[in-house]
Amino acid sequence: MKRATVTLLLLLLSVLPGRAIAAESLFIMGWDGAGLVNINRLLGEGKLPNLQSVLDAGASIVPLESIGRTETGSAWTNAFTGLTYDQTGVLGLRNYDDYFGGELDRSYNAASGLYVGMQYWYEKLPFEHTIFSHLKGQPARICWLVSKRLLSQDDPTNPRPAGLFENVSKQAQTKLLAKPNEDGEIYIDLLGDKALQFLQTFGNRTYVLFMHTDPDFYGHAMGENSIEYENEFIRSDVWLGTILAQIGAADTRIIVMGDHGFNEGATGHPNAPDAWMITDIPIAAEYIQQTDQKAFGTLRDVAPTILEHFDFDWQSFFPPMRGKTLIDPAARPVAQ
Repeated sequence: MKRATVTLLLLLLSVLPGRAIAAESLFIMGWDGAGLVNINRLLGEGKLPNLQSVLDAGASIVPLESIGRTETGSAWTNAFTGLTYDQTGVLGLRNYDDYFGGELDRSYNAASGLYVGMQYWYEKLPFEHTIFSHLKGQPARICWLVSKRLLSQDDPTNPRPAGLFENVSKQAQTKLLAKPNEDGEIYIDLLGDKALQFLQTFGNRTYVLFMHTDPDFYGHAMGENSIEYENEFIRSDVWLGTILAQIGAADTRIIVMGDHGFNEGATGHPNAPDAWMITDIPIAAEYIQQTDQKAFGTLRDVAPTILEHFDFDWQSFFPPMRGKTLIDPAARPVAQ
């Protein structure tokens, strides 16, 4: 091919619309059990200044509808796989075989509003079914910092519940499990310090950092209207600011999200589907929080949205993702 023809093709490619494949990193901070109702209230009261700074820099609040039980395991599975429970085997809180030996209890629990069988069916996730298997191939280093064992690795001394994300944890270059029920209030500082260590070591490379904090623990222990529950939002916000300061001006996309809330004034969340995401990934206007909102994203849309931003052909994956992308097509960068 003549040089003039090659030059013309390069010029044409430079002006065609499309995705720019940028070497961006991703920071996801999960606030477990932190419902959108309380997020909006605390933002309005000025108690989450670092989360507000993310919004002020151009991020959007995206309400996310739940598509399964409003509990930790199924919610984070939906978000990080884009799959539904019949594809992942993650439906409830306990392992089916361990509890029933194949005999599923179908009785109805009026207090929870659930058939008892809906509390069961837990399977460990294959690494390749998670977004992290694709992001790791960028290549990106994975940092996995969580406050609940079911998001970490199996505990041989206490096999229930299973570590749903054990295969992600095993693939991570840096990982830590720190739990408030064992480590006390300093659990969040242990996680945050580990995040800073990771960024100081690998912050100049492409990475995926997930830090998971646990307002959920304090909601169960003290109630949705307690000072302790609210304070865990505030402590999560403080660590958000500390980590953002360490990231600085690096090419890193930010997602802060909650998986569910709590029933008003209660210590449980069987009917608390107010999940949310705050992100600087460009989101289509119809999904951004507004008074007369008519279109909503779901938890299973998180994975396609992340993968589309990082230029993966997620619609060709198997098992097929049942979510949709929330990205604004008009905001996609032009290929360089």
